[in-house]
Amino acid sequence: MEMETEKFNKELRKLVFAGAVRRYQDLTPAMVSRIETEVYAICEHGMAEDFVRWANHAAGMRVGGILVNVRTGTAPGSIVNYCLGITQVDPLKYHLLFERFFDTDCGNLKEVVSRAIEKDYVDIVKVLNNDFYSITAEPTDQKTWELMQAGDTEGCYMLGSRFAREQLAVIKPSNIFELTAMESMLRPHNKELLPQYLVAKEQNGGWKCGIGAVDDLLSETYGLILYQEQVMRIAALVGNYSPHGTLSFMRTLFHGAEDDLWADCREEFIASAIDNGYDVQKVQKLWERMEQFGSYIFNKSHAVCIALISYYYVYLRAHKND
Repeated sequence: MEMETEKFNKELRKLVFAGAVRRYQDLTPAMVSRIETEVYAICEHGMAEDFVRWANHAAGMRVGGILVNVRTGTAPGSIVNYCLGITQVDPLKYHLLFERFFDTDCGNLKEVVSRAIEKDYVDIVKVLNNDFYSITAEPTDQKTWELMQAGDTEGCYMLGSRFAREQLAVIKPSNIFELTAMESMLRPHNKELLPQYLVAKEQNGGWKCGIGAVDDLLSETYGLILYQEQVMRIAALVGNYSPHGTLSFMRTLFHGAEDDLWADCREEFIASAIDNGYDVQKVQKLWERMEQFGSYIFNKSHAVCIALISYYYVYLRAHKND
């Protein structure tokens, strides 16, 4: 059994790095480090065989003329899945995190990842012609964006409601990052963020905390904190949290807690940030911003997948008579 496990560990590593070269050509040290981290976590939890099986399944689907893609969920944050061809979503391009699966306290990583991948990656989109492949790389088709900006998306995935069409016509997204932000704000609980986003976009970015790296991170969403992954990056950057140590912090911020736990979370973050060399006033301002958006933030991996599929639907609508 041990020899069989080692066999799949080696096979997975070989497949991932071969896929990484195909996907990225030149691998940077940061890419290699991330791949190694993910592969180690997968192998440590006895999942190498599962990933090898899913990779072979994905390869078979592509040979059969079917595009394997991600419908929804958090699993596209894995560079391993991108390198294996299980997903077409590049986590580096969209700044997605695999670390959200790590939770040394709960001990159920294998179950979480298994359920996410089996649900999200086995879902496939049948391809009727090869032209569909051309839109999986760079969603930059001008005709598609013009339809969105006009709100002409009736019947299109997640963009067909009257409210969604009205918001598209107002905000006028022009790239996949703006559409991803919209997808996160079109949720019933998050709709009130849309006017704030519009104002910030018109001002080409509004709120800033004065910490350059954080302001750069939030520039994609014009200063709003919309994604769980943004908070995780802020926690790691400013609060010096390890990727493995942000889960309990995030649960408190996202879901609230008893007053004493909330106060402890705030004090811990601010104290850690000050120890990390950041100005106390800027850190306090940043915490207030995270607290303001805490109950709204959405999983970015999920939002990216929704945005891409929505784009595909509108693309096909835009070119149905071509």
